[in-house]
Amino acid sequence: MVVDAVITWVNGSDVEHIKKRQKYFKSFQENISDDSVDSTRFNSSGEINYCLRSLLHFAPWIRTIYVVTDAQVPPIVMALKGTSYEQRLKVIDHRDIFKGFEQYLPTFNSLNIESMLWRIPGLSEQFIYFNDDCVLLRPVQKKDFFQEGHPVVRGRWKTQHKYQWDRRLKQHLARFVPRIFSLKPIAPHRKYQENSAKLAGYTHKFLHLPHVPFPLVKQVFADLYEEYAELFLKNLKYLVRSPEQFWSISYVYHVEMRKKNSALNHTLQAVSVHAKDHSWRKINARLARARRDSKVA
Repeated sequence: MVVDAVITWVNGSDVEHIKKRQKYFKSFQENISDDSVDSTRFNSSGEINYCLRSLLHFAPWIRTIYVVTDAQVPPIVMALKGTSYEQRLKVIDHRDIFKGFEQYLPTFNSLNIESMLWRIPGLSEQFIYFNDDCVLLRPVQKKDFFQEGHPVVRGRWKTQHKYQWDRRLKQHLARFVPRIFSLKPIAPHRKYQENSAKLAGYTHKFLHLPHVPFPLVKQVFADLYEEYAELFLKNLKYLVRSPEQFWSISYVYHVEMRKKNSALNHTLQAVSVHAKDHSWRKINARLARARRDSKVA
């Protein structure tokens, strides 16, 4: 079984990219929120260096690593030119995966980009998608991501916010004491996943996917795109992320779970570190767990 890896990357501090964002953000007002256009969404602090190095070191069985960008090339790809790794790295422009759908470019929406990754020319049938801030910590094998041709899914079933009893109680009490029982807004990432679950036919539960590498099957995307073309095309119209959208990866997983083509597996686990939101104590505790726990990869 041949397996490729795909990494999405953008250098938000690039002058040309900043100009492009400013130009289109000014002319596009529909469903734009501060979170969607915040510059931190496009920051690059060298995370891709660790992501790429970890793939080359801990997953040498990956055939080709595709880096999907918008008219950019990561410095580490340039640095590896002339080495034994050069042939295993390929840079793919947004125009390559949006070929035939150029009307949706440019896009600054990760949901849109992720929904088109399966169209990378030459991509293997089974592939693993990495955000550029995902890093492998230990050696992994193909069977950690695919079993009998199906993706190994890591996530937890949760109740959709509409049916959470504590949220419904707070919503009721907020009518009388709003200062005390005001509801926090739903996290965007959770909203996209709930939207995806509903489209796949789940009315009360949804599969909450953590920030981990995602094993995917190209033909599954192709089949769903053919059957539900209007649904996906409607999702592509948003220049930046919108709460009205669904997340294609989450949608595919929910569809495949309903068909029993995938099963949850937590043999390997991940730790998430958020420098912006976590205290140093919490970050150090999570890193310490990653060092001592062999299940964290």
